[in-house]
Amino acid sequence: MSEVIDSMWSNTAQGSFGIILAEDKTTGERKLYAGVAVGLDQQADEQAILSWGNEVNLGMLASLLARALGKTGILLRAEVDGKWGSYDIENPMLSDEAVLQWIREKAIGDDKFYPRLVMILLGRIRDNVK
Repeated sequence: MSEVIDSMWSNTAQGSFGIILAEDKTTGERKLYAGVAVGLDQQADEQAILSWGNEVNLGMLASLLARALGKTGILLRAEVDGKWGSYDIENPMLSDEAVLQWIREKAIGDDKFYPRLVMILLGRIRDNVK
C-alpha cells in the first residue's frame, strides 16, 4: 500500500494532469506516477493516478531535466574567454573541439565510434567530427 507524499498539477484540455510522489508504507520506496484526472477533488485525483496512472521512469526524467538545465553532471576543466573553470560538457560555451578532445582522452583504445557517439548524444555532432 502506498501513500501520497506530494503532488504537482497542471490543467490541460483533457483535465488536470498530475504527478504524484508516493511512498510504499512497507518498504519506504518512493515512486512517481503521472496521469490525467478529473480535477474536482485533489485527494480523489491523487488516488486515481496512484491506482491507474503511469509510473514515471526516473532515469529518463533525470536525463530530460539535466538537458533542460544544460547539465550532464560531467565536468571538464577548460579555458573559456581567458578564464579557467569547470564546465559541464554540454555547456555551449565549450568548443566542440575541447569536448571532443576530452572524450578522446577518456576513450579506451583507438575506437573512433565512441567519441562520435558521445558527441551525437550531446547534440554536438557536426559533419566534420571524426
